[in-house]
Amino acid sequence: MISKHPINELLLETRAYWDHAGTPDHVRENFLRIIECGTIALGAEIYASETESKLVFHTCKSRFCTSCGQRATEAWQEDLDHPP
Repeated sequence: MISKHPINELLLETRAYWDHAGTPDHVRENFLRIIECGTIALGAEIYASETESKLVFHTCKSRFCTSCGQRATEAWQEDLDHPP
């Protein structure tokens, strides 16, 4: 079965290779943000009505994240297709 978040799993499985002082801080920060993307680690908002509620987790907004980066790329393409 293919994972929903294969990049997250890869980063978790290889953490010993990149999460150390020899790796540039910006790389480590982005990798850690990607791992925490869509989890309570980054926080969440609760949206509620009188009949239901929904917990929505914050995303990492890293352009290297497969989910967040795709949304950013699509928004960028839309801007290119329809300039202001």
